[in-house]
Amino acid sequence: MFRYHCGSCGHWYASPVIGGSPYGEFLLRSESGETRYLNATLDHTFREVREFIENDPRTTTLDQFKLSNLLHDLYGIACDKDSLGNEFRVGLNARCTHWDQRNITEWESVEPPEFVELEIPAVTHESWMKLDESEKQARVSAAINESPFTP
Repeated sequence: MFRYHCGSCGHWYASPVIGGSPYGEFLLRSESGETRYLNATLDHTFREVREFIENDPRTTTLDQFKLSNLLHDLYGIACDKDSLGNEFRVGLNARCTHWDQRNITEWESVEPPEFVELEIPAVTHESWMKLDESEKQARVSAAINESPFTP
């Protein structure tokens, strides 16, 4: 668990994180607060989106850190949307439980460590899998145009 400080209301609130910082595992969140689990090392769509990004001429000057930021920013386009039609995003912070904002000014791990077991559904890709290669590439290209991580 991590504790977050809301810059809008000053409230501290807790939200789960994946313990131990396992490589390639993420919690994706949507604007409406739904959460999904992703093991990027096993999910072929993560590699697929990464390859589309790396093969785009606009990204040839990006170092690995910036490519990673861009991938995390765009990856939600390959995931099915939440129950309200919102896109899931890697790195989207949990909302404040009092103010319903993501204006986090501080965060820290809960000490002593607090462990909770949650059933978090895995991210799905039914819509993405119905697309052909050119449609997937077009979606990634359009998302690159919109990303703040694009040079």
